Amino acid sequence: MIIQRAALHILDLTSDLFLPSRIELDVGNPVTAEYLGKHLEKILGEGRANRGIFSEISWFRKELEAFRAGREAFLDFSEDIARRFYEEITESNSETSFDLVVTEFLEEGFPFFGLLLLDHHTGYTHVVENSRQGPAPKLIRNHAILPGESQKINCFALVSEEDLEIRYVDRKLEVNGEPVMLLADRVLQCAPEMSNRNILVAMEKITRKVAEEFGDNAGTRLAKAKNYMVENAEHSQTISPRELGEAVFRDHPGMEASFRDKVDQAELPDKAVVEPAVAMQKGKNQKIRTDTGIEITFPSEYYENPEFIEFINHPDGTISISLKNIGKIISRL
Repeated sequence: MIIQRAALHILDLTSDLFLPSRIELDVGNPVTAEYLGKHLEKILGEGRANRGIFSEISWFRKELEAFRAGREAFLDFSEDIARRFYEEITESNSETSFDLVVTEFLEEGFPFFGLLLLDHHTGYTHVVENSRQGPAPKLIRNHAILPGESQKINCFALVSEEDLEIRYVDRKLEVNGEPVMLLADRVLQCAPEMSNRNILVAMEKITRKVAEEFGDNAGTRLAKAKNYMVENAEHSQTISPRELGEAVFRDHPGMEASFRDKVDQAELPDKAVVEPAVAMQKGKNQKIRTDTGIEITFPSEYYENPEFIEFINHPDGTISISLKNIGKIISRL
């Protein structure tokens, strides 16, 4: 990743202060580069992120195109964005103050435009005052602590400058008693699509529902669905809910048809873009819990490998689970 430029603007609702920066952040500074770089890397792989496309009336798209064409300077564009954020937030019921980082960066050679809304948190630090007896440390409360490197940013947007595709996590506000989405409705003005993780979760829920509807083993079918997600992610950045259903219920046409109907009812896309890392993480393990309270977590690829785990259906309707080739059992507290 190469961070090309960035600006930080202060949106202080506590003091009713909008303080736009007229100087770019020094992205060559190790502290700045590390802080922004770690957060950008994290949100690039964020499974919660929705995808979106700009509406025809989006002011942001028009301004971004002017910036890309060289008709507007980076600091002027970033200040316009920050002012839009500030005006929308001050009209809402929000009592939180923010810093807004606007940045342009390259990821694997592709240009992105990023907006990171950083919540202010209250924390404590020390100051040292001089006294007659010498240095006098004291504790003070700081109301503008930013999210740490390991914390998630709860509102952000990344816009590909190649194809204007948007990835974002939004913030819900209340304006005049009505709920609005800060990014989708007010700042970016875009139409949202379902997030990576929500698409995968929706397919899991439909798989479980179909299996239970036909009195089948939901755990086995879910393991098969997760294994499909992992195998698909190894060679593709898109996933087809219908093709997953065909793979999971190939042996039962009625269940496959029911899965297909439920996918249509849920309005899942024919093909969805899902980052491989998100699919691999979501699909690598299967967790099941029996009605006797026993929980088992196992790699999804083991579901159909009887050398490691086997599900045995008995005539009385009960199920046995056989774990095999175990060389060592580790007890974890």
